[in-house]
Amino acid sequence: MVDAKAITTSKQIAALKLQEGRSVQRFRVHTSMGSGLFVELRKGRTQKVWLYRFSIASKAADYRMGEFPAISLKQARELHAEAVQLVRKGIDPRTYRAAEVAKNTQAWTMKEAFERWMNHYQTSPTRTGRLPTDKTIKQRQRRWKLHLEKQLASMRVQDVTRAKLIEVLSDAATKAREEARQCLIMLKGILAYAEDLEQIEESPAASITPAKIKARPSPPRERYLSLDELTELLLALNDPNGRTSMTVRNVMRMLIATGARRSEVSKMQWDEVDMYAGLWTLPAQRTKTRQERRISLSTYSLGILQQQQQLSHSEFVFESPDLPGQPIGTDTPTQSLNRLQGRKQKERDASAPLGLMELFSIHDLRRTATTAWSEHLGADKLLADVMIGHAEPKLIATYNRADRWPLQVRIWERWGELLTSLTATTESDLESPGSDNVVYVQFGKS
Repeated sequence: MVDAKAITTSKQIAALKLQEGRSVQRFRVHTSMGSGLFVELRKGRTQKVWLYRFSIASKAADYRMGEFPAISLKQARELHAEAVQLVRKGIDPRTYRAAEVAKNTQAWTMKEAFERWMNHYQTSPTRTGRLPTDKTIKQRQRRWKLHLEKQLASMRVQDVTRAKLIEVLSDAATKAREEARQCLIMLKGILAYAEDLEQIEESPAASITPAKIKARPSPPRERYLSLDELTELLLALNDPNGRTSMTVRNVMRMLIATGARRSEVSKMQWDEVDMYAGLWTLPAQRTKTRQERRISLSTYSLGILQQQQQLSHSEFVFESPDLPGQPIGTDTPTQSLNRLQGRKQKERDASAPLGLMELFSIHDLRRTATTAWSEHLGADKLLADVMIGHAEPKLIATYNRADRWPLQVRIWERWGELLTSLTATTESDLESPGSDNVVYVQFGKS
């Protein structure tokens, strides 16, 4: 039975009681969407249930929407209005609700989305046709844990908004702009993957730009050392009274001599080197482009290796003085260079060996080498890029397979001669590699 008087307030609902002798009683509730909304009371049940009585395909049915007061009068009216709209479209609200519950149960959290995407990412070849490296995978995991996990992990993917992502990424950008930019790239990948698997209709990250989160990429670095500055650095590295170990100094010399990457030099192995042929062959798994690369070892470079034969007792050319059997730490040369520049403390120490020189980084040594090859030894920019292992432009790599190896060998040798000559007239330290083989070169000819 239905009580004839429509209820209009929550107080009325709270005061409702089942009449004596009745097992079921429904009370009509006033709504702006017309009839059909009731509160039901049953004998033996203390809860008051919201119910929508509707008719679809000429059949009457009840849609139970929840209990009072867990669902308030206002919420019940909203649920009733949604259900009325569904019925008008010929949709059974009970079936629709069951589908929504199942959908929500199967919905990913951002933590699940990240884990699923990582599994997909690790097994998907990049544009070069190769799988991501362990280093790249660890970088993605570190960024998630450091910048994103705390604020996003527990959220359902379908609940993540563009505004929320901008908030999280902007916060990351206040600490490190490049990290925030990389996080944006990663989130675009995660949410595009979720979109592909129909967890969301559209990725909220798709239209976010680095500028929006104040994470524009930094302008490209242009710092490189002039020959005078390079001479000053080499003299500091040749100083036997310096606090830096010979192995660390030799790593920096080899970085200058070859233009190779810091990780390539620090983990250099003896089985990659042919001292007799003067050749260092970097295997594909140790290069950024995943392609085997040859580097010609000049007399200067061979002098460095001859010293390391006395210092290394393992497979690694630059064995760590502190951890026998292990290569020197990738960051160790950076730390040593910081000391030489007086950057160990917050206030720069002008009395350090390079304390008055304009600041530069380990990576700037690579730029120094390539710039010098072009400015002083006649190497064109494309050849210099090949020599330091940059990927060639796609069109050139496809149609021109020449690497001009004899010219590369000549430039490396002349570069070694130039490095030797820079300190030959100002220092007498016999420790300096190649100091017994001084050759003065005429610059500007290839």
